[in-house]
Formats: sequence, C-alpha cells, structure tokens
Amino acid sequence: MKKLNEQLVNSDDYFGSLKEKTIVCWGAGSKGRQTCQLLKEKGIYPVAFCDNNPKLKGEHINNVPIYSYDIIRKKYEKYCICITTTLNSALEISQMLKNLGEKNEVCFMANPFKAENKFLDTSEILDNFVDYEESYRALEDEKSRKIFVNFLNWKITGNQYLTYEETESDWLEFFDKEIIPSRDNYCYIDVGAYTGDTIVRFLALGSGKYNRIIAFEPDNNNFIRLNQMVENGRLERIMCVKQGLWSKKGELVFYMREGDGIYESSNFFRNVEVSLANSLSSDGKAEVVPVRTLDSYMNEIKNEEHILFKIDALASEGRIILGGIELIQKKKPVIVMEYGTHSEHISNIIPLIKRLRNDYKFYLRQKTIFYNSRTVLFAV
Repeated sequence: MKKLNEQLVNSDDYFGSLKEKTIVCWGAGSKGRQTCQLLKEKGIYPVAFCDNNPKLKGEHINNVPIYSYDIIRKKYEKYCICITTTLNSALEISQMLKNLGEKNEVCFMANPFKAENKFLDTSEILDNFVDYEESYRALEDEKSRKIFVNFLNWKITGNQYLTYEETESDWLEFFDKEIIPSRDNYCYIDVGAYTGDTIVRFLALGSGKYNRIIAFEPDNNNFIRLNQMVENGRLERIMCVKQGLWSKKGELVFYMREGDGIYESSNFFRNVEVSLANSLSSDGKAEVVPVRTLDSYMNEIKNEEHILFKIDALASEGRIILGGIELIQKKKPVIVMEYGTHSEHISNIIPLIKRLRNDYKFYLRQKTIFYNSRTVLFAV
C-alpha cells in the first residue's frame, strides 16, 4: 500500500506557483466569488473575472472587473484561466476553450466545499494525519484508496477533475449493488429524502420489496413533493417526517428557497444567496426547524433486523452520525452517505464509525448523483 503523505499535493507549493501568474477567474457567479476571495487570502490576486453574461458587462466584484473572453484575449497576452464554476459548467467551458484554440494555461479551481469557503490546507492534514492515515488504511480496496487520495487533492487544490475521472454513472446513484448486501426486508432510513427520488431508487434496488421506510426532509417545498410521490405511488409502510436530524434535540436555523423552485442544497450552515449555482435567483429564506437525534427514533425500528441508512444532508452527516450512536452500535445498519461535505468530517467520520463498530468494512465510490459527481462512503 502506498504511503498517503507521498500522494498528496502540498498546498503551499501549489498555490505558491500561481503567485507570479496573471490569473483570470472564468465565472463570476457564487463559486467564482468564493474562489476569488480564497485566492486573495493566499496572496494571489486575480486581475479579472471572465464571464460572457451580457448583464455583467462593466460590473466589478470586490474591485475585480468582469470582462468578456474577447476582451481578455485583447487585454492580456499571457494569462492563466482558472475555471471557477460548478463541475458541469467547467466541463463545458473547458471544451469551448479547447475548440477556440486557447493556448494559455487553463485549470479548474473552484471552492471545493458547499457549506464552507476554504481549501484544505496541508498543515490541517498534518495536524490530523493520524485520522487521515487511519481512514486511508481502513478502506477495503485499491479503488477506494485511489478515490480517497484524489478526493483530498481536490479539496487541497479545488480541482474537481481529479475525482471526476473516477465517476461511475448508474441510475441507482447511491445504491451500489456490488457493495450493498442484497435483501428484500430492509428498513430503509432516508435522511435528506428530498422529493423521494432516492426512495424510488431504493425500491429498484430491492425489486420493490422492503419492510418499511422512514424518510426525513425538513425543507417544506421538498416535503410536500415527497408526500405527493408517496401518495401517487401508493406506497405502504412509509413514514415521512418533516424534521431535521442532528447530534442532539433542539432547534436550528434552516436555509432554503422560497416559492416553488426546488433548491437542492438546503442546509443548516449557509444561506441560499452564497450557495446557489449561477443560474438560480437568490430568493432564499431562513426558517427555524426542530431537530432530533436518530437514536430518539429507536422505538420505531427496535424490531428491524436489517437497516439501510442513507444520509444526504449537506455538511450535516457527521452530526447525524453522532446522533445515531445507539443505532450503529446495536443494529449495525448499512450506511451510505456523501463523504466529506464538511472539512471536519473528512478525517474523523471513518474512525468514528470504526470505534462504534469494529466489524464495518469501508468503501468509497465516485457517483453521478443529481447530475453531479459526488464521493460516496459505504460502511457495510
């Protein structure tokens, strides 16, 4: 097994190499604004944003001008384009630049965290290296370890191309048939049930057979659609709960969209205005919602023998695990969750689950979910 530290990018060297270059950030949306600020914090000062949106013509963001691509090419002879958009947009922009014959350096560098503005620093990894090393060694196969290294290097550099190359496209999305044990009597716990799309995929996984389903969704618009899906599908033995899960009982401010528009990334950490993709309007709101622990629902599942537990709750996964300690210790559910959406959980989530049950096996896979490449952790 290769040593982890020998495979990681050094953040000081990486960003230090950019300081003498003329940096242009392609994309003046939320990702671009976040990334530009992160670069400034590292002593790198972009000379301009590049964005062909005519509505942004002549505008400035934090004293950085926004130019069209044509003006960039006329104004600067030598430059480095940092594509500062979401992955799908970045892929399109990269291909467009190639088609236009762009000769200057092009890289992908966008804020890699949805609920934080940061790059993962090498010093932060070294401070917690014991946990990072334990997580790396706990992974069952070489494929998982490769994804882990690429994932860390993405978080260090902002270059999501590193994980995109490993992406698998499968309609089942979270549910990998090669990893998840095949059963027709699962109790499925869906945390972050959204509008029920993952429930549909769970039903396909088990050919429509299951014991019961418990679905948690605190976003009101999503919850309405979730119930409509259950009613229209005439699904039985399913309990929909309009509530958030956390490490303890209480109330939290929940950020979401207003109106009928579905906002994928409702969360407890940051408001909609700084989280939305470029194409969406900033019509967010904040609402206080009740939260409970997963363990407070133990009476609901005390007679269940096989539990499949999926978490897709932007950056809350670690808190939810802490609120499900009794469930994990007593029931050993199959756990499927998006990995490392908050920086503090990258190093500690696998060691935490291992301490609760040392008979888990861990895998990482890169999956296409909601038309985006996401890193998924499996504990089975």
